[in-house]
Amino acid sequence: MKQRLSNACFLLSRTVEKPQKKPICLSVALLALIGMFGGTVAREARAFDLFQISTDGKSREPSVSGSIVVWEGDGWGEIDGMNLATGERFVVFDSESFAFGAQISGTMVVWQDIGEDFHGNIYGKDLAVGEVFPIAVGPGVFEMWPAISGSNVVWTTTNSAPNYQDIVARTPVSGDPFYVSSAVDDQRRPAISGNTVVWMEMGMGTNTIWAKQLPDGTPLKVGDNAYSDNGPRIDGDVVVWVKSFSESGIWARRLDDDAAFRISAVNSQQYSPAISGDIVVWSDNRNGQYDIYGKNLLTGLEFPIAVGPGDKWCPAIDGNLVVWHRFLEGRLDIWGTVIPEPATAILLCLGVFPLVGKRRN
Repeated sequence: MKQRLSNACFLLSRTVEKPQKKPICLSVALLALIGMFGGTVAREARAFDLFQISTDGKSREPSVSGSIVVWEGDGWGEIDGMNLATGERFVVFDSESFAFGAQISGTMVVWQDIGEDFHGNIYGKDLAVGEVFPIAVGPGVFEMWPAISGSNVVWTTTNSAPNYQDIVARTPVSGDPFYVSSAVDDQRRPAISGNTVVWMEMGMGTNTIWAKQLPDGTPLKVGDNAYSDNGPRIDGDVVVWVKSFSESGIWARRLDDDAAFRISAVNSQQYSPAISGDIVVWSDNRNGQYDIYGKNLLTGLEFPIAVGPGDKWCPAIDGNLVVWHRFLEGRLDIWGTVIPEPATAILLCLGVFPLVGKRRN
């Protein structure tokens, strides 16, 4: 498959230089696309070349930014990382108890640590500097679910009733903390892209997805108050989340559009969505085990990413690099792949590459 893709890319690069050859270029690109994906979503036997990132059998829940992947290692005992460009492996943080929930943006990593007092604390580390620093540390509260974008960090904090769980932010990470949302109902599992935060609000019998522009924007209801809306993720102005029970699956909405839409029409259990640019990825059990699938929102193409033995969970994506953890024969390891861009090649030939090439931070 690599050779076929290389040949197709070579042909495309040669014809892109000659605008008058667009029809020929489009034909070559379409042939490459059909050859790779079998022409339809139904013919799913092919997936991408996969590579293993961690090997200790006790690694889970990766996050990726650029070529750097971080994850929970040593059975929650530390935060580990690897620079895929150099092959360097490193320990971000060695906990005295439990460290988990690592997220990375650029060279900045944040995570949750359960200290000796068994309270949740949020820490950070700039890999370019090497020093660990506290973000939300103190007695009597439980800080959890950190997320970071650039120098902005958000997390969930616990307080006394009635506001038991609220969303807090620091912008930048060294700034003073402030409340993003402190509604009566629990506010959980925030995600952030640039200055836009999304989170899940748990009410009496309903879960609602909300979004807010930092620092003082008006909260926007993203979901439809369905009981099962949860796990929101955001990149740019597109939010994705999980809906279970009625109309179950992965759903998405652009914040400048009132209409939400379903990502995949396949009737299967789908969890853990992530998004980067126009690519959405998720965990899907349509084949019996949980595999990783993706969809290009621009082209509408849905495709398998990692299919085969073992359950694959918690995908993360940055650009075309996708990582996840696989559970097989009692082992939890981090795997990854790079998604080729045949659809982008078509758009290159049509002269609309900037629509795809624009990256959202």
